[in-house]
Amino acid sequence: MFSAVFYGCGNENAGQPDTSLLTVTDLAGRTVSFAAYPKRIISLAPSNTEILFALGAGQNIVGRTKYCDFPAEALSITNIGDLGNPDRELVLSLNPDCIVASYKTQAQLFDFFSRYNIPVIISEATSFNQIAESINLLGNATNKKDAAEKIVQGLKEKTAKLEKQLEGTVPVRCYYAVSFGNYGNWTAGKGSFLHDIIEKAGGENLGAVIGKPWGEISPETIVSLNPDVVILGKYSGPVGTLASSAGLRELVAVKNNRIIVVDDDLVGRPGPRIVDGLQELAEKLHPDVFIKRDVQP
Repeated sequence: MFSAVFYGCGNENAGQPDTSLLTVTDLAGRTVSFAAYPKRIISLAPSNTEILFALGAGQNIVGRTKYCDFPAEALSITNIGDLGNPDRELVLSLNPDCIVASYKTQAQLFDFFSRYNIPVIISEATSFNQIAESINLLGNATNKKDAAEKIVQGLKEKTAKLEKQLEGTVPVRCYYAVSFGNYGNWTAGKGSFLHDIIEKAGGENLGAVIGKPWGEISPETIVSLNPDVVILGKYSGPVGTLASSAGLRELVAVKNNRIIVVDDDLVGRPGPRIVDGLQELAEKLHPDVFIKRDVQP
């Protein structure tokens, strides 16, 4: 379900001029150089697309994946296909001067684009704390540094406010069903972006037991964890089939309808809207806290 990606280190832009206008270090620690600020960008992740639009650089995107659906203006940009393995020939036909990649991007794509001297930046965050780095990286690469700093400051302020609201709350024991049923019981463990979101929203991520960022978990283990709440995204599977899914149907949380459905696009995309997803999840995990504070004069 999830693909592993192995990134090379060092400068991936063989053949590029030595005297570059811009050199950046991406989120994989790779040094990437440009002869000029990119004006024809291919985005290989929805979070990258959202960040570029938030920065005011959306007009520079000439290609995006089929999952890049926000903001609405992104839908008018050429669809180059899948996240991990887009249509290579279509990408080349768009004459890009930069590709902003995802951690899901297939490793062989880096070799392919390097043959055409197209700089590739790995800019998608894999943790909550890395979001600021992602925004600043793309801000530097597109000459939108001031806009990036403003966005990051706003995210920090909103996150701090939410953390203040959650002070003194007891973490809710959660199991996030990334998928279930016919797709297998996949969950998010420590080291994943979703783990960070759950913890920051006032939850205890029981999926950490798998010992890796993503993985399958046995029905027996899910039952033994006995979560107080089961979290689903809109892509996890039909809520109505939980009661017949092995490993989930036995849970008290399912029997008592302690099911939280969240918007994957908000909680699962490490971009500018992440605080909206964080707020949504926190309010669903701790409804009493927010109801009480909402009615205060």
